[in-house]
Amino acid sequence: MTHRIDFPGLLFAVNLDGRGGAVEISPAQLQQELQRDSLTWVHLDHTAPGVDRWLREVAGLDEVVVDALTFDESRPRCAPHGDGVILILRGVNLNPGQDREDMVSIRIWLDRHGVISMRQRQLKSPGQVQELLLAGHGPTNQGELIVTLTNLMCDYIADVVNSLEDAMDELEDTVLT
Repeated sequence: MTHRIDFPGLLFAVNLDGRGGAVEISPAQLQQELQRDSLTWVHLDHTAPGVDRWLREVAGLDEVVVDALTFDESRPRCAPHGDGVILILRGVNLNPGQDREDMVSIRIWLDRHGVISMRQRQLKSPGQVQELLLAGHGPTNQGELIVTLTNLMCDYIADVVNSLEDAMDELEDTVLT
């Protein structure tokens, strides 16, 4: 269950405890937490007004990172930048009434202060990782967070690929008979 925090564009923010758990962060705590050495994960909806300004002014990100996180079109990539990494991934679209082949992106900034992730359309995996963290069964560091998120995204992709393979097998059987 994703907990909503009263801040435009903020879907959730947590501080990882290094033991698989996390605590939620209030909007008022965000700027301070992003400057600490603790691992903070902030997940935002980049379509909300003011998010790009928040990224610059509160999170202190430069224009290259802000553009990579908020640009409407994205291509999957991993690009080191300064003291961090820009990571853009795509997952299957499982939103109701939409084509699953219409991939959904998640844009991620990682640096020593934490992780900032962005979405334009809903993706199930970030909320699932948040649930694991709040239950005390999640990743313990940035690397594990990215691996857990990516593994969940790959599981959904595998489900779609398996269903397509099953449909192809049925078509092949129909053609052969």
